[in-house]
Amino acid sequence: MTTLNNLQGLRFLAFILIYLNHAYGLISTGKIFDYGARGVEVFFVLSGWLIAYNFSNKSNKELDSSWAACFIYLRDKLKKFYFLHILTFLMAAYVVSYTRPNYADCLRDALLSITLLKSWFAPAMFSFNGATWFIGTMLFCWLLVPKINAFFQERDKTWLLLAFLMIFLLSMTIDEMVFKAKYLLPKEIALYVFPPYRLLHFLLGYLGYFLLRDLDKSSLGGSFNLSLLQLVLLLGTIYVYIALDKTFVYTQFILFDIILIHLLSINGGVFDILFGNKVFTHLGDISFELYILHGELLSLGKLYLLPLGINKIMLFILIFIVTYLLSEFFHLRKVHKFITNKIWGLGKSQ
Repeated sequence: MTTLNNLQGLRFLAFILIYLNHAYGLISTGKIFDYGARGVEVFFVLSGWLIAYNFSNKSNKELDSSWAACFIYLRDKLKKFYFLHILTFLMAAYVVSYTRPNYADCLRDALLSITLLKSWFAPAMFSFNGATWFIGTMLFCWLLVPKINAFFQERDKTWLLLAFLMIFLLSMTIDEMVFKAKYLLPKEIALYVFPPYRLLHFLLGYLGYFLLRDLDKSSLGGSFNLSLLQLVLLLGTIYVYIALDKTFVYTQFILFDIILIHLLSINGGVFDILFGNKVFTHLGDISFELYILHGELLSLGKLYLLPLGINKIMLFILIFIVTYLLSEFFHLRKVHKFITNKIWGLGKSQ
């Protein structure tokens, strides 16, 4: 039976990259590569890949792609994490009251943060719980999922390949114009967080699934060949992350991410042990809670514990442990069900 446990392990490793991006100052003086950019790229691509996987494996392909269905889909996503979003917003507001007492645009940024719209407005994109820009951007992708499924339903592989190439070239063109040619965007737009731009990466992951899904263990020659290819690509991707960190633009890294994600999804290779073990699978299951909570716990730790002279490496570990424990609590079935069904009153947990 095919399982996606390996991808849960990758999801956790993507979180680790993001945690390192926000906490590396506690353990080093610099970064080996752009941890945060690579981590969120994996999240966007993996999200698109999983949407395509789940859609393609539905027994009933009849779907409602109306705007009403889009908002219902978005609502069902929101109810899973919005409580944690508000909780971390309140934590961030507390920290901000001490660190930025004269915060001129506080009310504007607070409103954009609460409504998860800050990724549309660059001056506010990292305000309060900075990490939640990603969630706001993902909301745009989730809103369009029923439309995306309907649009790509029953398309042949040639058509899907052409769509993939067109989206890839569009994303590359944007990257080249902004990052290489230094084309100036309006001050309200930051490409890194801008939802329509990140939708392109989501779509590349989505289409990548359909283009590669026939590539399985048998077609690769069995478990040994699969394991060898998995290891070579993993090491090659890490090398690309490091060696081409200042050379590649975002879209180029995504090609490696798509292939790596697909190879991870194939059972029967060494990745079943490295990424699909019970520990990594569970950590992947709580990665969303880890992501939402870690930023403000880091802020609180730096605000209160650093002045006490606590060793920075110990603080790095301590905050990670606290983030993990709180994530476990909020992931508990009873807690999760209570939040999604009772607090918001939005129906049964999905």
